[in-house]
Amino acid sequence: TYPFRLVPNPHNEEQLFVAVDLECELLNEEEGEALFDADKKETAVLAKRKEDVGRYYELNKATEAFCQTLANLDLFVSRDLNVDIGGEKITIQSVYLIDDKKLNNLSDAQFLELRRQGLLPAIYAHKSSLMLMQRLAEMSVGNS
Repeated sequence: TYPFRLVPNPHNEEQLFVAVDLECELLNEEEGEALFDADKKETAVLAKRKEDVGRYYELNKATEAFCQTLANLDLFVSRDLNVDIGGEKITIQSVYLIDDKKLNNLSDAQFLELRRQGLLPAIYAHKSSLMLMQRLAEMSVGNS
């Protein structure tokens, strides 16, 4: 969404403004599509960018809420991830992962609450993606 982003209105916390980084090299007056027409009204390009920024903001808020729920249940553990990329061993330090033991030790009520909130698919997607880290690393070497 860069160079666009949503920023809070300093006078009303519930209102957001679309801001643009005017120093961004992607913005210029010589080429590209206009954000405003001759009447200084937003173009379809700007309307689409605003929609994209809004969607990104909403997804980011959902991710924050998801992570906060997992943190409240103390499901995270910090671990190092090790991958081999073309013979070079790389360690990604202090990655927060969902701990299997902690997940399995949730009470029935806690687990059912995660299910009720629709969070289980994301939890299992996270766990599945970790199993694919080495494969992803190998694919990155093949595409370089």
